Amino acid sequence: VIPSLPYGNYTAEITCRGYSPRTAAWEIRDATPQLVKVDMTSNQGVLEVTSKPSGVEVLLNETILGRTPLKEQVEEGKYSLKLRKDGYTEVTRTVTVRRSQTTTLRNLTLEIKPCSLVISSVPAGAKIYVNNKQYDDTPTELKGLAPGTYVIRLEKTGYDPATRTVNLLAGTRFEVALSLDSNTGGVDIVTQP
Repeated sequence: VIPSLPYGNYTAEITCRGYSPRTAAWEIRDATPQLVKVDMTSNQGVLEVTSKPSGVEVLLNETILGRTPLKEQVEEGKYSLKLRKDGYTEVTRTVTVRRSQTTTLRNLTLEIKPCSLVISSVPAGAKIYVNNKQYDDTPTELKGLAPGTYVIRLEKTGYDPATRTVNLLAGTRFEVALSLDSNTGGVDIVTQP
């Protein structure tokens, strides 16, 4: 209710979240109250997003919208859509949502961030075996590994082998330093006159 308007012509811009703006016009000719009725039209569409893996956080213009699988009412417009999850590379897309339509993005795939394993030994120059596969001698860095469990074994002539099991998490750089124990035997010589 807008009281005490002088006689004349008026316009007003009517806005409401989730609806297209509308302009209303009316004329006041006398003191009789007037009803100005405006039909609002929804400006929302539906955004559907699925991903591999599921449970990925969905951001629309840097605002968290939810997790995949996602189905949300969104105002029409052009948006920056981002999917993120710890241990995975982010996926970014530009998406346009249209009024009264469903915009679907299916099976957006997030890649697992690779791991690296830095292996050193005392003394240096030991042969490296990771899950029974031989690599360069120590020290070295193995890059591009998938997350998971790895068994590291170091061998060097004159030393006992050393073994360690590590669990690599996605996107991490893990350092392993092992000391090798000498296995050269000693001789005790006992003499009798």
